[in-house]
Order: sequence, then structure tokens, then C-alpha cells
Amino acid sequence: MAVVTTRSTPVIYRPTLACLFEQFKKLLEDIKFLDQQIKVMVKNHQACNELTQMEGVGPISALLLYATFGTGKAFKNSREFSAYIGLTPKQYSSGGKQNIVGISKHVANKRLRSVLIEGARAYIYRMKAVTTPKDRWLIAMIQRAGHGKAAVALANKNVRTAWAILTHGTCYDKSQDNELLTA
Repeated sequence: MAVVTTRSTPVIYRPTLACLFEQFKKLLEDIKFLDQQIKVMVKNHQACNELTQMEGVGPISALLLYATFGTGKAFKNSREFSAYIGLTPKQYSSGGKQNIVGISKHVANKRLRSVLIEGARAYIYRMKAVTTPKDRWLIAMIQRAGHGKAAVALANKNVRTAWAILTHGTCYDKSQDNELLTA
């Protein structure tokens, strides 16, 4: 028979813990307020609102994408934008032989890349039914390469689609594959 003992917090720590708990509650309120502000900003901005229609792109990642992309004149195509963020694979090629390895984790825009990959992971985790061509592509990618690489591939595809949406002023259509947009 195990003896269960309950220990209470020593009296000397209680005022400090109460103060820390109040600070914690205040931080939660601040986070909730800032989340509401971000949602209002995205809702009122047409380009950011359009970016949130993509799979795995939420309000924070839409704002980060738009803030990073700017006018779009710095990037000549979607692959260049994706490489700037750090979502394209590294290549070591010599003598006609290509060796493609994973993404570089030490360069590019780490914050935006991590937000996009986490959004893609969340989308993969919550995906219940395959309804679009992009979902079919994603399921095939998961079966071929696994969840982690599929999340990076989805984030890469989202960035390239975002480039097309922002430079051409087009709307995102979930029912189409959008491969033509991501040239």
C-alpha cells in the first residue's frame, strides 16, 4: 500500500507565488487583447484576408507574409521568395549529378518559416477529409515522405501561392490546384 502525502506550499512562498500568478493572468489578458487586434487588422486588410484562405495560414502568418513580402518588387518569382524564407531544399550539384538535401535551418527568415511550418503541421493534423486537389497532393506527400517533410512542402507551396496572390492581385480558390499561380 502506497502512502500518499500532500504537501502544501510553505507560507513564506505564498505572497511571491500570488504575485507571479497575478502577472500571469495579466499576460493572458494582454495576449487575448493582441490576438483580437491582429484578427481585426487581418479582417480589414484585403491582401492579408486573402492569404488566410490558404491551408495552414492564419492571421499571424498572413501578417508576417505580407510584412516580409512588401510590394514584391524584390522577388522576381515565387521560388526566389520561397528561398528567401528558407523553404527550398539545398542543392549540392557537380558534374551533372544533383544532390538535394533538406532545408537550411541557419539562414533566411527563421521566424516566418517556423510559423508557416507550424501552420502546415496544424492543418495536416486537423485534416479530416480530402476535398481539394491540394489535399490529394498533400496526402500523397505524407505517404511518400512523412508528416514533417509534407508540412515543409505545404509551407513552401503556400509561400509560392502567396507570392502569386500578392503580385497578381488574384483571389485564392481552394477548389483549384493553383499550380499555375505559383510559377
